[in-house]
Amino acid sequence: MGIKEKEHEIYFLGKIKNKKLLPFFEKLFSWGSRNSFNDIDLDKKYPIEQSRVYCQK
Repeated sequence: MGIKEKEHEIYFLGKIKNKKLLPFFEKLFSWGSRNSFNDIDLDKKYPIEQSRVYCQK
């Protein structure tokens, strides 16, 4: 589930990356390309068990 959530996060951030209000909402909600609670790295594809924050049991 965490991997799919990360894929969605990357997809939707790509859709709004050039919007003028994005920096405002990133700051307001502590969200965005620099602040993500989901620490899964899709490029490395390490096991979810090694995720430190997002996929805790």
